[in-house]
Amino acid sequence: IGCGTGNSTLELVKYCESVTGYDPNTAMIQRCEHHPKVGFTGKISDLKENYNLLVFFGSLHYINAKDFSLYEKKLKNGGFLLCADFEILYNTILAKLELYLTEIDYGHNKNLTSYNSKSFEITRTEKFKTLFYCNLSELTHLLLSETFLRTKLIDKYDSTHLFENLKKDLNSH
Repeated sequence: IGCGTGNSTLELVKYCESVTGYDPNTAMIQRCEHHPKVGFTGKISDLKENYNLLVFFGSLHYINAKDFSLYEKKLKNGGFLLCADFEILYNTILAKLELYLTEIDYGHNKNLTSYNSKSFEITRTEKFKTLFYCNLSELTHLLLSETFLRTKLIDKYDSTHLFENLKKDLNSH
């Protein structure tokens, strides 16, 4: 749920017979890499109602209680819900792009207790720091997927070629 450009969705292929990536942002869906075991959709009506696993990977913040209830119904009885979030520290990159943020409105600590659901129990929760590497295209996707950055990026770069212009600028640094 909230698959963005599909990177984490494609990683699930190793563990599943088939995977469906959903994101309401059609621009993100259009940039997904195709895979024979993966279907991507921007329409919630395309989601079936018997998934073994629902994953919110960096997307739970954007889900309100009404939508969460809708997604709950897509999970088969005895299925699992995985919620994982991450905070990317963009300060160094943004400074090179001459973009400065005062405050980020994003709830990294949001979890199942944020919803009035009796269907799930939290079995494990942890918080840790890690380092990850990504290529230039992946970094560009990450930056564009951040709603708190999107307006600033549109203001700075030509919105009709936003991805290409941002990627070019990142490459120059």
